[in-house]
Amino acid sequence: KVIVEDYITGQEITACYYISNGIAQLIYMNKGFPTVINGKKYFFGVTTNRHEEYEDYKKKTSDAVQRLFSKLKCKNGCVFLQMIKSEDQYYFFEMGYRMDGLGGWIIAKEIYGIDLIAKLVELALGENSSEKSIEDIKDNKKTGLIYLLGAKTGRVSKIKGIEEVKKMEGVRVVLERCKLGEMQINEDSM
Repeated sequence: KVIVEDYITGQEITACYYISNGIAQLIYMNKGFPTVINGKKYFFGVTTNRHEEYEDYKKKTSDAVQRLFSKLKCKNGCVFLQMIKSEDQYYFFEMGYRMDGLGGWIIAKEIYGIDLIAKLVELALGENSSEKSIEDIKDNKKTGLIYLLGAKTGRVSKIKGIEEVKKMEGVRVVLERCKLGEMQINEDSM
C-alpha cells in the first residue's frame, strides 16, 4: 500500500490544553514562525490566547478535540496539538501528552497565572485536580515570545551575549539548551 497526502503549507500553530477529569481546556496557543536568516535557522513563537485564530479554532475544533481526547482516554494532564492552518482548515500533524518542549508553559504561568507544573505535581501526588480546576482565562493583552536560535553541528566553543540578554527588562531566558563544550549533533538540536 502507498499513502499519498497533500503537502500542506500555511501557519504553524500549537494549541496547549490542560485536561482535568477528562474535560479539556484550551490554555494558550503558540504561532510558530520558522525563519532562515543568512543561512542560519531561527524560530519565533508568539504565545497568547488572543491570536486572531483563537476563537475560530475553538469554534471549529472544540468538539472534535474533546472527542479525540476522550477516545484516547486522556483523563488528566497537559496535551499539545501541533497543526497547520491553511485556507481556514486546521490540519493536525502531532500530539504530545505532556507539556510542550519550547517553554510555553512558563509563559502561560507568567501571562495567565496558570502553573502547569504545579498542576502536574498535584496529579502525581494523587490530588483531585477538579478541586483545584483552572479558572476561565481572563482576556489578557500580554503576549509572550519564544525565540530559539539555531546552531551549526560540532562542539560549542563559545556562547556570547546571554548575560546581557538576562539583564534586559521584560526578557526571561527560559531554557538554555546549549552548554559550553557540548556537541551539537544536528543543526536543530539547540
